[in-house]
Amino acid sequence: MLSVKEYTYDTVIVGSGAAAYNAACTLKAGGYEKIVIVTENRLWGTSRNAGSDKQTYYKLDLTAGDSAEKMAQALFSGGSVNGDTALAEAAGSLRSFFNLVSLGVPFPCNEYGEYAGYKTDHDESCRATSTGPYTSKYMTQALEKRSFDFKTELHDKCTALLAVRREGKAAGLICLNTEKPGDPFFAVYHCSSIIIAAGGPGSVYSDTVYPLNHTGALGFMILSGIPMANLAQWQFGLASSDFRWNVSGTYQQALPKYVSVDEKGTEYDFMACEYEDKGEMLRNIFLKGYQWPFDVRKINGSSKTDILVYREIHEKKRRVFMDFRRNPEGFDGEDFSVLPQEVYEYLKRSGALLKTPFERLKAMNPSAARLYLEHGIDLEKDMLRVGISSQHCNGGAKVDVNWQTDIDGIYCAGECAGTFGVYRPGGSALNSGQVGSMRAAEHIIRMKRKTKADYDFTEEVSFLNSIIEKALGDKNTLGEFRENRQGEMSRYFSVYRPCEDTGRKAQELKIYLESFTRKNRIREKSEIRELFKNFDMLLSQCAVSSAMVYEAEECGSRGAGLVTRNGEIIGEKSGAGDYVFAQYAVFDGAKLIFENKKEPCRPIPERDNWFENIWREYRKINNIDDI
Repeated sequence: MLSVKEYTYDTVIVGSGAAAYNAACTLKAGGYEKIVIVTENRLWGTSRNAGSDKQTYYKLDLTAGDSAEKMAQALFSGGSVNGDTALAEAAGSLRSFFNLVSLGVPFPCNEYGEYAGYKTDHDESCRATSTGPYTSKYMTQALEKRSFDFKTELHDKCTALLAVRREGKAAGLICLNTEKPGDPFFAVYHCSSIIIAAGGPGSVYSDTVYPLNHTGALGFMILSGIPMANLAQWQFGLASSDFRWNVSGTYQQALPKYVSVDEKGTEYDFMACEYEDKGEMLRNIFLKGYQWPFDVRKINGSSKTDILVYREIHEKKRRVFMDFRRNPEGFDGEDFSVLPQEVYEYLKRSGALLKTPFERLKAMNPSAARLYLEHGIDLEKDMLRVGISSQHCNGGAKVDVNWQTDIDGIYCAGECAGTFGVYRPGGSALNSGQVGSMRAAEHIIRMKRKTKADYDFTEEVSFLNSIIEKALGDKNTLGEFRENRQGEMSRYFSVYRPCEDTGRKAQELKIYLESFTRKNRIREKSEIRELFKNFDMLLSQCAVSSAMVYEAEECGSRGAGLVTRNGEIIGEKSGAGDYVFAQYAVFDGAKLIFENKKEPCRPIPERDNWFENIWREYRKINNIDDI
């Protein structure tokens, strides 16, 4: 039995990324003092440790007559998106963006202060901006500094395990504190509000671009009874394997050569073998730059690249590489007239009509080339191993327009909130995290909830202790179990989803969950954190696989899921995008049942923007008296 240490706060924030720190800053700036951040590790997480060639931040276009209505429509049109959260993300985007600018995040502008933009995935407007490969890292560092300036309390080495309810409302949070790994204890937080900003479920797949130390908290939310939305919707795409980083943008626009290598070391120019028209091949490689996510609508276009890479790895058991030393077949690096017109024009305007892919990459985006060198991979000399990896979960907790879940007092912001739908514009997650965490914090300030410190959490602590006691044995089986389950998720629940296999594998996962402590054994207290991380992983995999099986039957192929039956592709059924696909985890005795349902999307609200009416309502909501 682990010991218990109790704390009392008004709000507990879970996570230490850009959304978590923004929530803390908003609360502190609003005069809300009794808060604490709990985090598994302050230096871990996706915000601080992930990016791309030029990591995108999505906001209103400041140069071309954009509006919140137009941006909301772009978010909403992706399918399975609620209109009220789409409007809130659009309306709050500039406020959040300029808050980051004021904190020193170096978004580029011209000498007159105009912030230019560019196009990103699933969007035709120039709403995207970037600080380079490390946009979210800069955001996190700036917001962290601001929160520390506010003297925000932070408890490190705290893994969230269970949010506790009383009378249908948030009452507390139980964490595993591993500051002393050999002597962990349960940290019990009495609180009236919880903001979960723990990122996406990075432990679900073996092939993933999530940082190695980022696992997320989807299982924790499911165990806490928080309803989910759109868990079948993910983004998958090409990413490097030895150093986890997605190879979008300039990495593709530089036109590298793709090759595969079998176990004997034989090399195959597999991409060239699939194309009679080499110009089409060059165009599809180029388009992967800003059409990075796999998309079933583009399997004969840019997403054909993903399909071919997947087959080489999973069907032919070969390793796949991008080679920046050599040009693809049909292009020698000198005769640029063979390039498709849009490819030629892009390279010409970028000053990159150069001989090799590496020279073109370095000319267009030197920091993208330097990034790999900083991690021991010299693209000028070495091939880059790649695969189809999970990069973002578009699903997560069901939330309302204030990013509050169905449980009063529990909020989710950032990637763990299920606001993104099927075809989210690239970079919209960073904006959503900022807007969602701001709105959650401001709602907490308005609600003025009171914390009850006399609730007894003995039953919940006993449940968690029982998992530890049942798992104690004479060997550690956690690593093998994790590797096997993640590998099967990447094989059967990635871009290819064969119905004959997915239903069977989803049932197997549920059996593993029912026998969790028999399959996951530990020897000593220092292994308890990893035990609970495996539990979180398996809960997440059960929920995701259940959602994918249900949605395959209801929708067919859409987004990143190519659904097949007996080798034939099942097309998308009409009207699927009009629904959010909700999931409710229900305990039936000792078993956890996942109930999946279709719920109509909430529309974009109709508003009365007459100034005097808004002014009156704003003063009322925020308790502002006339001066």
